[in-house]
Amino acid sequence: MRHRNLVLWSWPLFLLCVSTAAQVPAQTVDPREIKGSKTPERIPDRYAYPALFQRLAGAEADLMKPSFLRDSGMSEADAHVVFREAEYFEQFSNQTMARLAEARKNAPRPLPPAVLDLYRVANEQRNSAVDDAKRKFERELSAKGLEQLEAYLLNHVKRSMTVHLGNADIAAGLGPAPAPGQVPTGTLTSRVIPARRPADRLIQPTAQEVAAAIEETSKALSVLRVVEREQDAIVELWNGSPKPIAAFQLAICAPALFQGSGMDTFARPDSAIPTGSTYQMNVSKRSRPRCEAMTPKAVAVVFEDGTSIGLKREIETIKFRRLARMAESERICRILSAVPDGKTPEVAALRQQIGEVPEQAEGAVKAVAESGMADLDQAELKALSHAAESALFGGVAAARSSFLHTLDQLPSTGASWSDGQRLLWQNLRERLRQDTEAFQEFRRRSAGSLYH
Repeated sequence: MRHRNLVLWSWPLFLLCVSTAAQVPAQTVDPREIKGSKTPERIPDRYAYPALFQRLAGAEADLMKPSFLRDSGMSEADAHVVFREAEYFEQFSNQTMARLAEARKNAPRPLPPAVLDLYRVANEQRNSAVDDAKRKFERELSAKGLEQLEAYLLNHVKRSMTVHLGNADIAAGLGPAPAPGQVPTGTLTSRVIPARRPADRLIQPTAQEVAAAIEETSKALSVLRVVEREQDAIVELWNGSPKPIAAFQLAICAPALFQGSGMDTFARPDSAIPTGSTYQMNVSKRSRPRCEAMTPKAVAVVFEDGTSIGLKREIETIKFRRLARMAESERICRILSAVPDGKTPEVAALRQQIGEVPEQAEGAVKAVAESGMADLDQAELKALSHAAESALFGGVAAARSSFLHTLDQLPSTGASWSDGQRLLWQNLRERLRQDTEAFQEFRRRSAGSLYH
């Protein structure tokens, strides 16, 4: 038996990893904030495109690409051009991140001019990479495809961003005068890296822990073969365990963990990988810039009954992402259920109740805590690790963003609705109701677990 694949996402925002507080007094910085929810047209493309590329070439690319195709309306040929450029940019970002981290690692504080120059150069290179991608889009996309891409960027990316313009924007006349010695910034808070607690800052699995996890998980989920193609590779897996597998995470360049891919079918039991069955997934070849040969190995496996094996960090990420999706879906479902059947909803009021996509981990944790989800362990939410916090952030942001994107297709004013828009609203409510029921059934099957 063969099953289709589902893959996950992430993107390194290297400009967010620089703290300037130790080098510049707070009162000398006067950044200019642009909220995309109010004036999306003012968000510069050089910030919006990296956010888009992050969605399309990170760890959740296979989840985001179908959504992009559906919401943008682009043809597959045009979309392939965008996907290709996203992967190029992801490769550039990973290489730049590694270079900056190495330079910063042993540098004194405050950072010396030589290291600050590296950040300035990296910022210029990032902007140049975005400009190169835009020129390729103008050359290679159809006229309709280019128009669809720009519309998607405005309505599905820029509207969920907040940009703080700093030194890198001075040349464009968008920001305040720079403070001496300040690291160039253009801080994107649509994907802010959550602050880490000191005790959890440097926790990384050791080489021995990774080796042990691979040995253990490979007995349950083994790689049968890897078929390399020009743009991607097909990885064929086999469930050799006595239980169906509901979720897993692969290290694409094992034993290194910097590039991962996986799937999760926790709310769709019929999609789990049965015992003795194979499963195929596609992995982009361009999204692994630091390994010459693809060496995929499972590092975490979660079975249908909720038990798991592998690296604790990866298992925690899977489980807390699930929790975020369940809590957010239940919360939104209650809001939509309050609209009487047959009545045209006030979309603007619904958006206000649902709220914008959270910009920081704290907002996502608060949303889960206040979701009204029955039997939620509030004490555990107050003592989350960084991995769990990041997983909640990603889960809530993905669930809410996807829903708001669909809601944005409906009239927000008193304009009359077309039959197609009424059908979209009905389908939206029904799909959310079915998802919520599936999540609740999953929680009943997982009594005594994290989800209670």
